[in-house]
Amino acid sequence: MRNELRFRVRVKSDFVDTQVLQRSIASFAGLASATGLGRWVVSDLRLSSVTVSARPIDRTDIEVEADFLRLMEGLSALAEVAEAPAGWDDELLESVAALEQVTSHHAVEGIDITLGDRPAISIHPATPRNAQRVLQEGSTSYGTVTGIVDRFLSRDSRREFGLVDEATGNKVTVRFDKDVEDDAKSWIGRR
Repeated sequence: MRNELRFRVRVKSDFVDTQVLQRSIASFAGLASATGLGRWVVSDLRLSSVTVSARPIDRTDIEVEADFLRLMEGLSALAEVAEAPAGWDDELLESVAALEQVTSHHAVEGIDITLGDRPAISIHPATPRNAQRVLQEGSTSYGTVTGIVDRFLSRDSRREFGLVDEATGNKVTVRFDKDVEDDAKSWIGRR
């Protein structure tokens, strides 16, 4: 199915340890929830290896395509470097960091995540560690600007506001975490 996210935990034996099953289901549910795509339904569950597939039910295929690609590209990037993928918030990073509970289990060989019929992305032990490093680094500041906040967006996991820099006239977009959303709303129209 095109808009189906599949999470497969490869195990080292012919049976699935109950601890691996519990951690796998919890990790998959956390990752799906953190995408901000609304409610999900399980469309497949297998135990030869722990395989869970699910799809969001409140959106059309077209609506979820960009968010799915952002997820998959971000997972690929986190396998290589400890940098926050574009458009990711702390909730999504935390769900990836939580995958270490699965990847570190002695009975687990690895995790494969697939979107529709695209090739699987393997979650290496470095992926959750890199997500954790990004979370530990905290926020980054590159400077200051002054202007009146004239744009606000909070959709799914994307949160940002915009303003025009008084000094340069350039439009500036600022991304923020969910925990400051209420404050950010109050900045609209303010300098």
